[in-house]
Amino acid sequence: MNRAERFVTELRERAQDGDVLGLLSEDADGFGAALDQSPEALDEAIQLASAADFGPPVLVHDDCFASAACDGDGYPIVASPRLSEWFSDYDPFGAAVRNLDRTRPRVSLLADDKYGRPVALVAGTLSIAERWPLHPDVRAALDGGKAKYAIAAFHPGELSLSRAARAYALTEAEALLVGALARQGDLQRAAAERGIAYETARKFVASAMRKTGSNRQTELIRRTLSVAAGDIPDAQSLSAVARDLFSLSERQADLATLVAHGATRERAAVVLGISAHVAKADLKAVFQACGVESAVELARIMAEINALKGLASACDVLVCSAGRDGEPLRFIPRRWAEGQIALADHGPEGGAPLLLFHSNVSGRHMPAAFIAALQSDGFRPIAIDRAGYGLTDPVEGDPVAAGVSDVVDVLDALGLSQAAVLARCTTASLVACAAAATGRVTGGVLLWPDPPPRVDRLANRMSHIGRRIYRQFPHMGAAFARMVCNRTSAQKMEATWRKACEGIAVDLAILDDEQGRADIIRGSHQAIHGRLGFVSEALALGDGPQPVRVENAARWTAMFGEGYERFDVPDAMAFWGAVIPGGTVQCVERGVHFLHMTNQADVREALRRAR
Repeated sequence: MNRAERFVTELRERAQDGDVLGLLSEDADGFGAALDQSPEALDEAIQLASAADFGPPVLVHDDCFASAACDGDGYPIVASPRLSEWFSDYDPFGAAVRNLDRTRPRVSLLADDKYGRPVALVAGTLSIAERWPLHPDVRAALDGGKAKYAIAAFHPGELSLSRAARAYALTEAEALLVGALARQGDLQRAAAERGIAYETARKFVASAMRKTGSNRQTELIRRTLSVAAGDIPDAQSLSAVARDLFSLSERQADLATLVAHGATRERAAVVLGISAHVAKADLKAVFQACGVESAVELARIMAEINALKGLASACDVLVCSAGRDGEPLRFIPRRWAEGQIALADHGPEGGAPLLLFHSNVSGRHMPAAFIAALQSDGFRPIAIDRAGYGLTDPVEGDPVAAGVSDVVDVLDALGLSQAAVLARCTTASLVACAAAATGRVTGGVLLWPDPPPRVDRLANRMSHIGRRIYRQFPHMGAAFARMVCNRTSAQKMEATWRKACEGIAVDLAILDDEQGRADIIRGSHQAIHGRLGFVSEALALGDGPQPVRVENAARWTAMFGEGYERFDVPDAMAFWGAVIPGGTVQCVERGVHFLHMTNQADVREALRRAR
């Protein structure tokens, strides 16, 4: 068996336990050999691994989940106060754990909360539920062997709903009505709960829909509940889960998913290629099977299922206290295309606006110390998720053009005419330069933008081989990204970063620091949520960067770290120096991957020139 065959065989084996990222890091040579000698077998192994029931890491808010610990028959030994308040009868828990696979969690359904509504649950053994947001008493019962299974339900708390309201700039009255609408499933009943006139409720909900970029109440509920839950990407198999839970046909499950995500019945019929009459009959059957009376109620329960499916399949779970995670999350509805743009506007409003563009292996999260330093320099840091990354919706087409259009929408929505920019890595730098051509970006700093492939000297690095997939075998790209993203726990991500930072003492010191490591991991997890963005950019940049030349570039800096073996650094500096004629091109001492952290003084000085 040659090296290529051994790699493909081990990839198939490791796909069973999820440890594929370690293999890619440990045996980059085998990876490259398989790509050269056995691309079809490699493709088959990647497709198989990507289809396994693993999901990306998630961040969840602890006040969005109620929990219980129960015995083998589903009888609760102990329940969190929130669950006790929520349910009047625990008998259905038996159905949730009956014939439960000890190696896999299961999302199920019960229909007797205190409002008489169907509610989704997820159940699993202690080993599976170890990272779930369980109440301390529930965890103690499981740890002590008093209970056999954990039960969790998605039930947004006030802090998380308030976070969602702030993210969309909803008024208190709008936020309270949206919460009532999610509970009641009908605007008239929601108005009655809030004690306001129906016409007033219509005005509030119309304003909330406009701010969230929602065309229908179903989309409004889905968006707000999703943000309340945390950072949980849309489940890849949501339709399949709904099909199993409600005994729906494949077509009915697809219809339910489309309607719950904001499509009209007529639009869903067109997408599915069925007549309006068939769609009407199918939707009626869906309502009956799900135990709901309206599309809004359907959107609510599908949001619950999505949150629990994301929790159940996640390769890693970060639990944080809602409202205390330090991120001033905002969403801006797109004007130029469908969807929303996620950003963190750190303020203050009077500061000089500075757009922070993440790399292709990080997200909008930035270290608090770095944000504070920028603010002390008079800046207003605004970190933006690019299209398809983090919580920003993907769009089709050129990712650089999409990035520029998103910048325009963000600046206009925030009432800003221009901004400086800090761009990390290639696509971020391409967007920054292209945005400068529109007059909306005044200057900036480009941190380690990639040069053309001809100066990439290390063909045996995993990152290099990954790029080869998108250049030579683009059909593998989506499955490869899905396989990697759905296996990247914090532990495996740290190991991968340490492999990439071998021999770079200052970068390893960041990973050795508890807070620095947490910042890197959180940003990396946000990038993983944006698998579609990564794939889009990798395919678009397969032949290397094609930057827009910046005229009058005196306020621009391209910054590289010395000693990086992967590139011919002088050649890279010359390439980007031609992009920013008259700007500063410098190679700083120490550091490679995290220059904004390891060389903060150099970066801050360059940013002051960009204002």
